[in-house]
Amino acid sequence: MYIHIHELTYLDAWEYLPGNKPWPLMKARFGGPCTIDGVEGFFADVYFEDNRELGTKDKFQITLSTGYVGGSDTIAMLVGNIQIHKPPK
Repeated sequence: MYIHIHELTYLDAWEYLPGNKPWPLMKARFGGPCTIDGVEGFFADVYFEDNRELGTKDKFQITLSTGYVGGSDTIAMLVGNIQIHKPPK
C-alpha cells in the first residue's frame, strides 16, 4: 500500500512528562488528504511518540479513512528512530 499525504491540514507536537531528564518525551500528530495506491479521496492521520534515544521504545501509528489502522507499539522491530524537535528560538 502506497500512501501519499499531499497537504497537511493539522500538525501538533507536545511534551509529556515535561520534567523528565535529560529531556521531556514528545508526541506528535499530523494528517491530511491522501492518495492510496494513486487513488484520491482518502484521509490519513499519523501519530508518533519519541521515547528517547535508540528509538527502541518509539511508537508509530497511521489511521486511514478506509478504516485501516497500522503501526507498531514500538518501532524496535523496524529500523529507525523517531526524533521530534522543538522549533528553534
